[in-house]
Amino acid sequence: MPDIQHPSIQAEGWIIDPSLVNGLTKPKNRLGSELAEFIQKGGMDSKRSFNLMGHIQRLSNIGRALSGERNLGALLETIVNEARNLTLADGGTLYILDDNSLHFKIVQNESLNINMGGVTGAEITFPPVEIKESNVSAYVAIKNISVNIPDVYNYKPFDFTGPKKFDAKTGYRTKSMLVVPLTNHEDKVIGVLQLLNARDVNDPKKVIPFSPDFESLVESLASQAAVAVSNNSLINELKTAHQTLIGARDRAEDANRAKSNFLANMSHELRTPMNAIIGYSEMLLEDAEEEGLDEFQSDLDKIRSSGKHLLGLINEILDLSKIEAGKMEFFLETFEVDNLIEEVKATIHPLAEKKSNKLVIDCPDNPGTMEADETRVRQMLHNLLSNACKFTENGTVTLKISREIRKGVNWIIFDIIDTGMGIPKESIKNLFHEFSQVDNSSTRKFGGTGLGLAISRRFCLLMGGDITVKSVEGKGSVFTIEMPEKVVLVSTRRRRASDR
Repeated sequence: MPDIQHPSIQAEGWIIDPSLVNGLTKPKNRLGSELAEFIQKGGMDSKRSFNLMGHIQRLSNIGRALSGERNLGALLETIVNEARNLTLADGGTLYILDDNSLHFKIVQNESLNINMGGVTGAEITFPPVEIKESNVSAYVAIKNISVNIPDVYNYKPFDFTGPKKFDAKTGYRTKSMLVVPLTNHEDKVIGVLQLLNARDVNDPKKVIPFSPDFESLVESLASQAAVAVSNNSLINELKTAHQTLIGARDRAEDANRAKSNFLANMSHELRTPMNAIIGYSEMLLEDAEEEGLDEFQSDLDKIRSSGKHLLGLINEILDLSKIEAGKMEFFLETFEVDNLIEEVKATIHPLAEKKSNKLVIDCPDNPGTMEADETRVRQMLHNLLSNACKFTENGTVTLKISREIRKGVNWIIFDIIDTGMGIPKESIKNLFHEFSQVDNSSTRKFGGTGLGLAISRRFCLLMGGDITVKSVEGKGSVFTIEMPEKVVLVSTRRRRASDR
């Protein structure tokens, strides 16, 4: 650290070197509070007070302009331009602190017609400045204080070899220098602003020291600038992250579409031979029954049952791929609810008996009609009831039908109630996710793709309803299908049954 010795005195509210020969000044101050202190003490004449108030108003305008600038190069250029305008400085340099070094971002010198960096200047090729206390700009960054030097040639604590070489090469005379840290709202130094050669307002060719008033103005400007730069960097980082997320989302959507198309094509290609296998097995089974070939009937029945099971799995995958690709069609028609229930009862009853379960239908005498896709409603009921039968042994599976009026709209509610094994609390949140199973042991014991519930809920949501679940492990579950009596499709393809 440079050995800086300078006696200081209190004058007009400012801590300054009495001779202005020694340049290291106080830490950053709050201009507004010091201005109020000056006026209160009567230590500021009316002209000076008026001028500083004008500068403060200008700082306020500059702050608004900085906060609205989104181009970092333009923002940095504005900072240097405004600092030079405030102080009548001939030159200005702005560094950004990065990787433990100061990087040149803006370099200006009016007398030498130098304009580098930003959006209007030439490219800067200067190497970064190392963080060493012998360099005044690096010292300011390290200590987070301002340095105000009346004449660099008569100021020994810092190494000014660079400016002196520059002067020798260009014929310029570096004299007064004001170096201020850019400190953001977290009190972190993000850069340094260096101003050269303040000029007399009455004689622009005359170089004078930077006054304490201007130093405070520049410090206030630097604070605003640092916050603006930090905000700008944060906004740019957020934009980059947003674009990255958009890119990742688009790639994921492309991959998902490709997957859905593949599944749809694969499922379609598998259905044709599978239907043929089922058809031929049924024909052979009929022939075996007619010929009395009992030894073949059991095997043929297994082939037919396995084929139908596999076809059901293929259809689930095909349904999922259609939903994800936005190609699922719904055929809306008006149908009697009690007829639908009788059909579902006929298909579910054997499944209930298989595990010694009692199937109960709790339905009003006249449940009325629905306008929906009857096939999809039947599929939802079949999925939920078959699951209830699958996970219940020697118990009861109940289908309860009821109606409600909600905000003037008639709704129909199907409750599927079982007394089975129930669902662990931690598994319920993932229950309607694709390929989700309650646990691995259930997958091994009960089988299935884990698509039935996910597809059923997708169907219900697309028809304006929803499926919910309540369960107590070891006691059973209640799955509830809620749908409007007259379905209004949500973001999918609508067709009438008569269009089939």
